[in-house]
Amino acid sequence: MIHYTDHFLDLYVRNSPALTSLRADIDEHLADCFYCRERARDLFGFYRKTEASENIPVVQSNLYATTTIES
Repeated sequence: MIHYTDHFLDLYVRNSPALTSLRADIDEHLADCFYCRERARDLFGFYRKTEASENIPVVQSNLYATTTIES
């Protein structure tokens, strides 16, 4: 499986207009890929903590709603 780079996931988490046409594909990938989903969760959490103090826009996400058990 190919993984997204942290930079790409950062753009996704910050709801960059550059990724508007790719959001559905990224959402699908995150639903299937534990590694990328965890990296996106880390970035999402980082921005949620700093959003109030730095006014960084963060997309409302369902990253925490997905439950997957890897065996």
